[in-house]
Amino acid sequence: MATSYPTACERTLHLVINLETAVDRRRHIETQAQKLGLPVQLITAIPGKDLVADQVPGYDRKRRLLEYSVDLLPNELACILSHLKGIKTFLESDYEYCVLNEDDVLFADDFLESIEEILTRTSGWECVKLWTAGRHYEVMPKPDDMKIKLTFPKKFPWEATSILYTRVGAEKILKGFERFWMCYDQQWAGVCFREGIIACGVLPAPARPDSSLCVKSTIDADLSRTNSYESKRSLIQWLIHRYWVIWFSNHKKKMRKILPQLLKISNAHEEAL
Repeated sequence: MATSYPTACERTLHLVINLETAVDRRRHIETQAQKLGLPVQLITAIPGKDLVADQVPGYDRKRRLLEYSVDLLPNELACILSHLKGIKTFLESDYEYCVLNEDDVLFADDFLESIEEILTRTSGWECVKLWTAGRHYEVMPKPDDMKIKLTFPKKFPWEATSILYTRVGAEKILKGFERFWMCYDQQWAGVCFREGIIACGVLPAPARPDSSLCVKSTIDADLSRTNSYESKRSLIQWLIHRYWVIWFSNHKKKMRKILPQLLKISNAHEEAL
């Protein structure tokens, strides 16, 4: 008899952001979903080619140009709008939880088992990053009978490949993105800090980018935007940049420090009750 994961399947909305023209990635997701018995719903991504920077709702172009001299690129704006579309879809549903994925995601064979364990054995969090590259700090010990452990990723702002949300966490993210001027993962981290969102990571990673699909990004591939920004950056912008580096660093330290006080792990007996 197949293993049942009622919380992970019945109370969790599994969304994947997919561009309509990305047929190979869609097939990649559908193949995995069939193999794992994963009830995936596709969210049609917003194409960057249709966007004009000064017409994108919520984009604080004035602040962006003040701090960086160069606009967010259409594909970066499209990434933000597509993630927000996914979050809105979740909040318009009756589900308690949502895993929002990008379409290059590779699910672990025990993906549903890991999600079930997170949802039934842990609490206190509002967002869990299911994949962040690099070093993770342990924030609390895990019982011997658990496979996963909650962590705090050193590169917390990086990656939006797969994120697990509660409704409260999703609502806070959406509120925090009423104005945005940075790329999605960097702005996402800033929103977590400003809105007081309880966010953590998890190991082993239940999801990760599929290396066969992770071709080199075409965003700023020729470095024209980066070079333009570097050549035009003023002293004021340099000072703003240093401020943000220090601000992010301090808030990461604060979050890492308070997570052990906020997160909870139940034992198997409590779960059974």
